[in-house]
Amino acid sequence: MQLNRPDEAERSIREALLRNPNFADAYLVRSDVYGRKGDYRAQLRDLDAYLKLEPNGPASQRVRRGREAALRILASHPQD
Repeated sequence: MQLNRPDEAERSIREALLRNPNFADAYLVRSDVYGRKGDYRAQLRDLDAYLKLEPNGPASQRVRRGREAALRILASHPQD
């Protein structure tokens, strides 16, 4: 993601999650990919996956705020 190659990042994340579906940080990175692409439903799924794995993790509060922001975007653009 830092190299601005979201498609490559998404492929790498998919491979990482195939090896370890409990790798919570991978869901965070992939949620950023989806957010950049404007796929807020997919972003929400990954934020929820992170919170399921790390309900009190180091990024949980930030993830909850990001989740609320994505929900607001979806509410204002229900067709997305």
